[in-house]
Amino acid sequence: MLLIHDKLRFNEILKELSASPKTLTERLKDLKKHGLIDRKVFNEIPIRVEYSLTKHGRSLEDIFERISIWSKNVMMESRAQK
Repeated sequence: MLLIHDKLRFNEILKELSASPKTLTERLKDLKKHGLIDRKVFNEIPIRVEYSLTKHGRSLEDIFERISIWSKNVMMESRAQK
């Protein structure tokens, strides 16, 4: 859900996730390959790269939201049972 409303740089995404840089790089490549995200490289020093959702990726927003709600409910139920 990180990219739903924002364009983010690699380190901004990494900061929000509990993943290794290698894993994040692989996932971003997969998402780009499947047309879900765009990767924009700026000709600056140091090089700046931004990631954003494509139209196809944004079409999944409702699904992402439902999964997010579902997972929060499952986590709360799990904690309540302990």
